[in-house]
Amino acid sequence: MLFSRNLAIDLGSCNTRVYAKGTGTVLNEPSIIAFNTSAREVIAVGEEAKNMVGRTPNDVASVSPVSHGTVTDLLTTKAMFRYFLRHLYRGKLLLARPHLLLCIPYGLTDTERRVLADVAIQAGFSDGGTHLLEQPVAVALASGMNVTAPVGNMVLDVGGGLTEVAIVSMGGVVISRSTPVAGNTMNDDIVRFVQREFHLMIGEQTAEQIKIRLANAYFDPYAEEEKLEIKGRDLETGLPRIVEMTNFQAGMAIRESVDAIVAVVLSTLENTPPELAADISQNGMVLAGGGALLRGLDRVLSEKTEIPVRLAPDPMSAVINGAGIVLDHPKEYRNLPVPLRSIL
Repeated sequence: MLFSRNLAIDLGSCNTRVYAKGTGTVLNEPSIIAFNTSAREVIAVGEEAKNMVGRTPNDVASVSPVSHGTVTDLLTTKAMFRYFLRHLYRGKLLLARPHLLLCIPYGLTDTERRVLADVAIQAGFSDGGTHLLEQPVAVALASGMNVTAPVGNMVLDVGGGLTEVAIVSMGGVVISRSTPVAGNTMNDDIVRFVQREFHLMIGEQTAEQIKIRLANAYFDPYAEEEKLEIKGRDLETGLPRIVEMTNFQAGMAIRESVDAIVAVVLSTLENTPPELAADISQNGMVLAGGGALLRGLDRVLSEKTEIPVRLAPDPMSAVINGAGIVLDHPKEYRNLPVPLRSIL
C-alpha cells in the first residue's frame, strides 16, 4: 500500500510510469486499456490488457489512449488514471486528493494541456496540487545536467509515438522540434518490409523483437551477419510460415525513420542560438527513451551532427526519474513545474 500523496506520472504512448515521493517508481505498465464495447466497461488495464491484444472477441477492444504523445481518447485515459489510483492506494482511505506532477511533451498546445488537466482532475487528482513538467527538462535532470544554469543542454527523447529534441537552459526549453516518427513507426516499417520482401504478415510484437534483436541504425557493410527466424502468416496461402531475416534487412527496413529523426535533430541545431550551440558542441547531446537503445543510433547522430552523443542513465525511465528529482527536491526545483491553474 502506498502512503505518499505526491505522485509523478509519465504518460507515454507505450508505457505509463508512476513515481511516488520518497519511494521511487511504484508502477510501470503498458498504456493500454481493454474494454467491452457493448457494455462500455473496462475489463483490463496495463500488462493484462496488453496480453489480450489480438486474442479477444469482437466486442472487446484494446486501446492505447495516447498517440504520438497526445491524449486521443479522454474516457479511456481517465479510466486508466482511476485504475492506477485504485491500484496504488488499495485499501487506504484518502482524506484528500493526491498531488500530481504530470510529464508532458513540450510541443503540446494550450488546448491539449487543458485536456490533460481536465482528465487528471476528473480522475481524482487535486486541481490546486497538480502541475505539469515538460519532458525534455525531466530528461536533462535525470542525465545530471544543470538545467537551471544559463548553459545549453541538448536532449533527444525517442519514445514509442513521438521523437522530441530540445535545447534546455535556465529551467526551460529554448527551442524544440518533434516528429511522430518514433519507435512505433519503426515497428510499422518492419511490418511493411516483411510483407513486401517475404510476403509474410507479422504482428507488432514480432516487429518489436526484430527491431530489438536485429535492427541497427548505423549501416556497416563489414559487420557480421546475424539472422533471426520470423514466424508469420503467408499472404498467399494464409498458412503459418517461417522465414529468416538478417540484420542488414532489418536496418534497411528502418532506414527512412532513422533519417527522419536525424533530420529533426539537424533542424533544431540549425535554429539554436550561437551561444547555446557553443555549449552543445562541447557538452554534447543526451539520448533518452526506448528508441535510444536502438543499436547504432548514437553513432549515426554523432557522425551527422559532429557533436558527442551519450545515453541517459536508464534511458527508458529518464523522464520519470527526472520528475522524481523534482518531486523529492521541491524547494530546489520549485520554478520548473507549471501549475494547472495557469492554463485553465
